[in-house]
Amino acid sequence: MIRIRLGYPGDEVELRLAEDVDLGSVDSVNAVLSGEDIMNLRSLMRSVHVDASVIKYIVNLVRATRSAHDVKLGASPRTTQALSKLVRAWALLNGRDYVIPDDVKLLAPYVLNHRVITTGVDPPNVVIRQLLQQVPTPLMERVLHKS
Repeated sequence: MIRIRLGYPGDEVELRLAEDVDLGSVDSVNAVLSGEDIMNLRSLMRSVHVDASVIKYIVNLVRATRSAHDVKLGASPRTTQALSKLVRAWALLNGRDYVIPDDVKLLAPYVLNHRVITTGVDPPNVVIRQLLQQVPTPLMERVLHKS
């Protein structure tokens, strides 16, 4: 769903990775959530309110990648769905039952960056930053008004 650059591990971690052949195996991983916990969180996520203006903002932003200058291949409709799910989860993790446009602005680069192929003049992150400035953002008064 998203791409995050973590960089390379430090010397100590990489040495441990090389020494411990069981590190990261299924037997060494502890569950932090049960299947029931995950289903409950999914249900909570579905209840997060996303105003129609924010949905339209997500759609417009993703669609803008398809016609942006220096873009060879824009983001697909699956990207629209992924971003919509992610902003709901983000709002929930931040103690809100509603999504705000700033959630979209914050998370869009992580969702779009590996789904947009540019012609090589500008890298995807530059194009995405430009689109975030160009695509009109919904007004907060409208967003906080739950239908």
